[in-house]
Amino acid sequence: MTFASTINADIDYLVRADHIDSFTPPTSASYTQSNGKLRLGFQPDPIWVRVTLPIAKDAKSLLSREIGVRISPYNLSHISLFEFVSGRWLRTDGGAKAERRSSNPCMDGLHCFLLNPEASGPRYLRIETPGMTVASVEVLDIGVVRDASALNLAKLSFAISVASILFFLGLLFAIIERNMLSAAFLVFQTAVFLTLIGMSDLTVAWFTDFTPNTRYFLTYIALLIRTAAFGLLIHSVLIEYQYKNLFQKLVNLLYFSQLTAVIALLIGFEEISHHINLISLTALPVIIFVGVFSAKKLPAYIKWPLLVGASMLLCILTLGIASSTDFGDWGDSDFLIFGMGDPRMSGLVVALVLVWIVLNQTKDQKLIQLEEKKKLDTAVTMAMQHGEATRERELLIDMMTHEIRNPLSTIRFAATALERKFNHSFEDYARIRRLMASIDRIDSLLHQASVSNRLRHTDAFLDKEDVDICELIQYCVDDIDDSARYAVLAKGSVRRTLNREMLRIILDNLVVNAKKYSPPGTPIQIAVKRTTLHEREPNAFEAPEHTGVVSIVISNHLIPDAHPDLSRLFTPYYRHPAVSGRPGLGLGLGIVKSAATLIGGFVEARLHAGVIDIEVSLP
Repeated sequence: MTFASTINADIDYLVRADHIDSFTPPTSASYTQSNGKLRLGFQPDPIWVRVTLPIAKDAKSLLSREIGVRISPYNLSHISLFEFVSGRWLRTDGGAKAERRSSNPCMDGLHCFLLNPEASGPRYLRIETPGMTVASVEVLDIGVVRDASALNLAKLSFAISVASILFFLGLLFAIIERNMLSAAFLVFQTAVFLTLIGMSDLTVAWFTDFTPNTRYFLTYIALLIRTAAFGLLIHSVLIEYQYKNLFQKLVNLLYFSQLTAVIALLIGFEEISHHINLISLTALPVIIFVGVFSAKKLPAYIKWPLLVGASMLLCILTLGIASSTDFGDWGDSDFLIFGMGDPRMSGLVVALVLVWIVLNQTKDQKLIQLEEKKKLDTAVTMAMQHGEATRERELLIDMMTHEIRNPLSTIRFAATALERKFNHSFEDYARIRRLMASIDRIDSLLHQASVSNRLRHTDAFLDKEDVDICELIQYCVDDIDDSARYAVLAKGSVRRTLNREMLRIILDNLVVNAKKYSPPGTPIQIAVKRTTLHEREPNAFEAPEHTGVVSIVISNHLIPDAHPDLSRLFTPYYRHPAVSGRPGLGLGLGIVKSAATLIGGFVEARLHAGVIDIEVSLP
């Protein structure tokens, strides 16, 4: 009899609750006929497969050929072949957890057994795996086995090559971008690569010191990480958009379930771990749908690829699981995924979608940067125009104050001469005094405007000299009318190295401001106190040392119903409505703040019981 390359053997199977390693197959049990495709889903019990070779007319012709049995996929953990030779059963072990046999005629990592030509009767296979039982049993001529192995090895090598290239691209992407998306893709592609080499038995050649159990364990750890990394990848894509809390909760639940699956695998519950991973993988399309539909302002170039990809993944998983559990006959459709280690799951489609998203995001970012650059250029142009206008305004103020003060000085000189000529008894003397007061008021306003304008463009690097602060305070107080109202609280000499002119501007404005905005006759207090860098001493009116911070606090009573807004107190031109009739432009405290900033100090104000404290802290 001439045999074809594929032997048309009778293949039957039996599910038997026998977890003890058997040394004799159940020969008398009732088997179910099969075409060699066993798709039984999660089956905790061992599966016995009976292989009956056809009866040859010429027995020598059959025995002269090398015939083998090939069982796939690789992730089947335990496989044993039983053959009846010379009155006893011979057992040959294989599977992912078995030591690799040098006599294995398959080159692609699948499980192949060379049949003993001296065996009689049917051969029996015992298959057991904690994962999904999706197996294919074929009886082949060994030459066909080698040819098929070479073809499978080429497909497998291509898938692993794609996965390794994508891994290195992910590593480069992570080094360049350094963001959550690049890190997620690197983790995902690393898990894909490790899963593929683990499911292809390449780990046997690469990790020779590892036991089969260790290699099997590491492969499934990578498988669990792959599912979690896929969720992390989707999370990274949508993280820039405002999605609802439900999506975040589902993603967190996915991470937790995969962590639980890893723990279950570690403590020996492999079957539970596989169940959890399958549920998580099936839930991924639902999580994607929730994320896409809950995200706000999601661009179309992200939305539609994710929706189409999630729909395809849901279809492939649903039909693949249905076919793998023998729930409906879907045939051997190429688009279905029958196992977690399918070589087609190299991450290529995920990488292409990710590249599409990244390229479009880069394009959008460039457009945004271009718009921002245009806005920045416009803002710079407006700022330059505003600065030019400000400089022109400052120059105009300087010119006007100079031009007005010159004739004002002439008027003051003439009024002073008239004052000397008239006797105090003349009626015109009072008019001349009022004229002198008006001249002083105009001169004071012009002086404040000039000082305020000058402080805005004064260089912060000012000349410094040793200044006795208490002496300068007393000088400013003595230079003002009604100086008896002022009480200076300080002991000894308080000296600092700073710009004398700026400090004089600060003290002059504070002294005048306290008199101007306090009820007539009420006391005004000026306290010089020491504040260390680590501790405040508000009641220590003593001579500070030359280190630390010196605080000058000037306190005065407020006019009733004229309590200022502290948030606007140092704003130029701010004046309380109750004092709008008094002389002044509201520049005094603004000048104090600007001058204090120039010499490295700061100013603050406090209100308490109808009294206002203005504190200037100097370095």
